[in-house]
Amino acid sequence: MAYDVKRRAGNGVFFVEFEGPDGKRKRVSLGTRDEKVANVKAREVFFQEMDPNAKVREVQPAGRSHSFTLEDAFDRLKRTDWAADQIMAKATYWSDADCISRKIGHLDVRDISYDVLEKFVADCRAEGLGFGTIDKRLSRIGAALRKAAMWTNPATGKPYLKAAPPIPRVKLPPRRDKVVSEAQERDLLAACDALAKRGNKAHQWWLFRQFLVWQLDTGMRKGEALGFTLADIRDEVVFVAGSDTKTGQAKAIPLTTRLLKMVETFKAMDLPADRAVFGSSFGIAKVQEMWSQVPAECGMEDYHIHDLRHTAATRWRQRGMSLDTIARLLGHSTPTITYQVYQHLDPADLVKEMRQAESAPPNLRLVG
Repeated sequence: MAYDVKRRAGNGVFFVEFEGPDGKRKRVSLGTRDEKVANVKAREVFFQEMDPNAKVREVQPAGRSHSFTLEDAFDRLKRTDWAADQIMAKATYWSDADCISRKIGHLDVRDISYDVLEKFVADCRAEGLGFGTIDKRLSRIGAALRKAAMWTNPATGKPYLKAAPPIPRVKLPPRRDKVVSEAQERDLLAACDALAKRGNKAHQWWLFRQFLVWQLDTGMRKGEALGFTLADIRDEVVFVAGSDTKTGQAKAIPLTTRLLKMVETFKAMDLPADRAVFGSSFGIAKVQEMWSQVPAECGMEDYHIHDLRHTAATRWRQRGMSLDTIARLLGHSTPTITYQVYQHLDPADLVKEMRQAESAPPNLRLVG
C-alpha cells in the first residue's frame, strides 16, 4: 500500500493521492501548505480510508512509557547531524527519512527489530523500489537507531535504545548499463503510437510519447519531469527549483531543438503557465504503468524507464560533454557519482583514442 503527497500548482495546498480499497484512484485535500503537517495528515487520511477502524499509531505495550519513535529520531537528526550546514545532500537525507516515516516512523525505536526491517524491505520491493534506494533507506534507519542508542532520554536518564538491531543487507545487483540506441528509441516511440491506435486513450499515449522524448533529451528524474511548468522554461532552458530535486540543489537544463519545438506545441495548446505539463496528467504510478506496456510492445522488456536518464547522460558523454557538466545537468549530489558511472568508454572509443595517441606529434607520442 502506498500514497503520494503532492502540492497543487495553483494554490500550493497539499493533497494525498492513493488507490482506495475499491481500486479507484482517490485525491483528498490536506488543507495545509506546510509540508511536514501534510505528511502527518496524509498518513492519517490514508489509513483511515483504507480501514476506518485502523489506528495510525500502535498502542504502547503495557507498562511502556516515554515513547521515542523512529520519526522522533529522524526529527532530531534533521536538527543536528543532518542539518543544512552539516551535509551537502540535506534534501536527500530528509526525503529518505520522510518516506521511511510514512511506513514505520510511528514505531517506537525499541520495537524495530530485524524482522520489522525485513518486512520493510519486502514492502519496498513490492512497491517497485530499486535495490540501491532500499539499501540507502536502510542506512538512514541504521543511523537513526545507532543515535537512539547514544542519546539519553531526559525522563529516565538512560538511552532511548539499549542497542541498535542488526540491519538487513540488500544484495545489490550488478550496475545496469542499458543505453537506448537511436533505433531502439524509434521503436519505443513507434510502440507508443501503436498503443494509442489500439485503445481509446490516444491523447494520453501521445503525451506519454512526448514524456519519453523529454526524458531522453534532459536526463531529468521522473519526479522532476512530472513537475515542471511552462513558466519554468526561459531562454531555451528549463529551470528546476531545489525544492523539486532529489538533492535539494536547483539546476538548469538547456533544451534540445526538438524539445523547443515540443514546448511550442504545448504553448499552442493554451496550457496554463503554472500547470505541470506532464504531472497534471500523470503520477509516478501511472508513468510506471504505461511504461510497462511500451517495452513489451517492441521487444525491450529488460529496459527500465530510468534507463532513459542514463541514455541521456551517455549520449552527452559520447558527444564530448565534460563529466562536470553532466554532473550538473543530472543533479548528482557529488560529481564522484558521475565519474563512477560515466567515465568509462566503449572499446571502440578506447581504440580510437589509442590511435590518436599514436599519431600525436613526436613530443606527445607514446614512448616505445
